[in-house]
Amino acid sequence: EFQELVSEKSIQERTKYRLEKEQAKLENDIARLESRKEIISESRGTNAITLLLESGLEGIHGPVASLGEVEDHYRIALEVAAGSRLGQVVVDSDIIAAKSIDLLKRKKAGRLTFLPLNKISKNSNNRSDVFQRSVPANLNKNTGLIGKAIDLIQFDSTYKNVFYYVFGETIVFSDLSSARDQIG
Repeated sequence: EFQELVSEKSIQERTKYRLEKEQAKLENDIARLESRKEIISESRGTNAITLLLESGLEGIHGPVASLGEVEDHYRIALEVAAGSRLGQVVVDSDIIAAKSIDLLKRKKAGRLTFLPLNKISKNSNNRSDVFQRSVPANLNKNTGLIGKAIDLIQFDSTYKNVFYYVFGETIVFSDLSSARDQIG
């Protein structure tokens, strides 16, 4: 009977550990989603974005902030680097952007900046050599260099040119002194 109780206690402890681990993961997910929600609502034109998304217009992808995933420890650095571009709205084409602007004007719902995929793709193709460059060879990963900002974001390949537009050649370092030491 004692052995059964010890075995049962062991099973319950393992179950407790597993559930605590799962709870921590879910709490992290909640924090990440709340952070994303804050970014979207803080960005200019929250009501305008809501109106557009509920309007039924085809070809509206949403604000840049909602189109990619970032590990939590890089989130603040990338939010600062992207600035107000996180609130810009990605659409399929300049025609959809024009329809959206017209709708916002008619409803007096505010202003938004649009990033039409058809125009961003054309502009980015002309500068593709800039985007494909790697981190300069004279920078040392052993002294605080993390990498290019674009490489720290997970996103659908459809939005590759959008994120290149937002982050350009931004390089992320672990701290300011490392950046100063390496790039002045």
